Amino acid sequence: MTDIRQLRQFVAVAEELHFRRAAERLHMTQPPLTQAMRSLEASLEVALFDRSKKRVTLTPGGKALLDYARHLIRASDDLPGMVKAAADGQTGRLRLAFASTWPMAECPVGSAVFRHANPDVLLELREATLDVQLAALNAEQVDAGFVLQRFGSSAGRALALSLLVEPFLVALAANHRLRTGKRSFFADIALEPVVIFPRHIVPSLFDALLSYYHVRGISPHIAQEAMRCRPSSAS
Repeated sequence: MTDIRQLRQFVAVAEELHFRRAAERLHMTQPPLTQAMRSLEASLEVALFDRSKKRVTLTPGGKALLDYARHLIRASDDLPGMVKAAADGQTGRLRLAFASTWPMAECPVGSAVFRHANPDVLLELREATLDVQLAALNAEQVDAGFVLQRFGSSAGRALALSLLVEPFLVALAANHRLRTGKRSFFADIALEPVVIFPRHIVPSLFDALLSYYHVRGISPHIAQEAMRCRPSSAS
């Protein structure tokens, strides 16, 4: 097989079109260089040079090899840096999942900042609930994700890092009787029917909410389980 050293020698001869000058450029003597080119021609089973006493020219096969050889040499020179960049996380692909409550207004800004800082990393974003994210992580379909969990909960086999703690809030209809502008307490809303996400979406949060009811001796009235709905863009 042709190696990079042999291709470098070929390129030097092809660019100089003179074996002595090419040998000087390569810091070697001419006889080994001549032998290396004959060996290359033999391995490829094609003449690369037309040789005469006065001049050396490239054959059609030599011209075809020259561009390809330059490409392989550049790739070989770039290989160590490329491997190091990949090992340092500066190149490649990052598949990132996020929960539906991710602040969508900030998402484009965050991804733009990341792409600017890491131009050689392809960022793939995927919206998914906790159960879907954990399945995707186990199947190696995503690399990381932003999820909702009760503080301190386990994320299964995934390595978890707490980034933000948010309060648990209650949303009331605009015409609800408790929308008075005054502070409402849990006792005021405890018996109200509740619309909540399905348990399999975020089990730890679902259980935490029900536990908050149960320790106070109240059974919540779950009127409906539903996923989050986004406002319609229609006018």
